[in-house]
Amino acid sequence: MAVRRSGGNVLRVGAGVDETPALRVHIVRRGDTLAALARYYLGSSSRADEIKELNCLATDCIRENDELTIPDR
Repeated sequence: MAVRRSGGNVLRVGAGVDETPALRVHIVRRGDTLAALARYYLGSSSRADEIKELNCLATDCIRENDELTIPDR
């Protein structure tokens, strides 16, 4: 965020703009796998490790009703 001073006033350029990447949350349903979620949300099952890393998962094991954060495409 840039700060510009004009007269005695302070203008914060970009204030209120969210610069974080868009993330979504998926509630795991019976039968879901990381590979299937990666294929659905990210376009390729080979990107399952991105979901795994973002959610700090030690294994590929996910359980029904887990909340997984899905990275932006």
